[in-house]
Amino acid sequence: MGELMTKRRADDVWVFLTLETIRQIGSRNAKEHLLRGMLEKDEELTREVFKYASYPFWNYGVRVPERNYPLSGVPKLPNAWDLFKECLDKLKSGKYTGNRARDEVSSLLNHVSPFLAHWFMCILNQDLNIGISTQTIKKFMPGLLPDTDPMLCDKLDITDVSAVKSKTGWILEPKYDGLRALAFVQEGTVTFISRRGKDLWNVEHIQEQLLSLGITNAVFDGELLAENWNQTISIVHTRIKHTHREKLNYHIFDTIPLKQWTERKTSPLAVRKVLLSKVLIPSGLKNLKFVPYAQVDGELVDEMKKLVSEGYEGGVLKNPASQYEWKRSGNWLKVKPVHESDFEVYGYEEGEGRHEDSLGALKIRGKVNYKGRDYLIDTKVGSGFSDADRDKLWTKRKTLAGKIVQVEFQEVATQKKYDPRTAHALRFPVFVRVRTDK
Repeated sequence: MGELMTKRRADDVWVFLTLETIRQIGSRNAKEHLLRGMLEKDEELTREVFKYASYPFWNYGVRVPERNYPLSGVPKLPNAWDLFKECLDKLKSGKYTGNRARDEVSSLLNHVSPFLAHWFMCILNQDLNIGISTQTIKKFMPGLLPDTDPMLCDKLDITDVSAVKSKTGWILEPKYDGLRALAFVQEGTVTFISRRGKDLWNVEHIQEQLLSLGITNAVFDGELLAENWNQTISIVHTRIKHTHREKLNYHIFDTIPLKQWTERKTSPLAVRKVLLSKVLIPSGLKNLKFVPYAQVDGELVDEMKKLVSEGYEGGVLKNPASQYEWKRSGNWLKVKPVHESDFEVYGYEEGEGRHEDSLGALKIRGKVNYKGRDYLIDTKVGSGFSDADRDKLWTKRKTLAGKIVQVEFQEVATQKKYDPRTAHALRFPVFVRVRTDK
């Protein structure tokens, strides 16, 4: 039995050679093909490696700096993975801490090949960096990782009077143009997980502030946001220290005790909101922001106009009696304002497919005031036309230039730096009508 175990573990280096191949290739399909092959060859071992490298609630308490090693050599220890796994178990259980933890890790890494030492460090740092997302791991290895999917919003049509009226008594929050992120606080550590399972960097200052709240075993839900979306993404996707990392804030709108999270049964939202406000508001921490909310008793349209005037991209309506759900839910509704403006037609495009020999889109231009700034618009509108509209406008296409059309849209596709001379596009433009009165 011992000989068989030694032989099997002596061959375990193939797992890490395959991981290196996955890291080096760019094709997602090719990566998934290799991952499927690993599972077919040894499902138990493959699941072990990915679990120790990816389990979000395991903390080893030792960070080892990355170093470059030659991609050659075989393990000097015939049972290197078993020994390393045993070391990881003692680290996450707290049996190895402080200097003892560092000494045990260093000793083991010094007794394996440089190639294996590199991959063991990746696992210890819980960062394989092979271009395979958490979603892909869950897809190919069901049940390996706990569910860390956040609750998602359905949409509410603000023009649907009956639907809006039925939401009286719900609470309304501002919608931030940030990056959704869950923060798991457990036993003195904070683990950030994005909605897409991507690694997040330059969040150490936020992790420290969350720990300073004195709360253990809890999950926070919110959005990471710096001065704008582009800066936010630049900060959290940059592996080295980012110049503007201190501008990154965590706007928190929910918190759930970890026990309730794992049992999938939570307190009502109204209770969670009170808990969050009692913890967060008095703290006064610079980069932790409590997301304000108010009960909707009046006109939702007026409340939305107020949010937009304050610079938010929209709002989120939430049922205060609802539990947290790990899916898209009608208990949270995204509400985006509908803007309306007139534009001059200066061109057209023929449709494709079922709209061949008919209108595809109108080319329009003009100026709109959006969030307090004037923007030049040069874009196309291809939605909102009935088939009759398309046929009628197509027959008159030679005379469309100079006509004025009314268009609804959700927002202007703004750029990082405002320039009133730059032409912008509209997001989700919808044709309403040709203005015959102008």
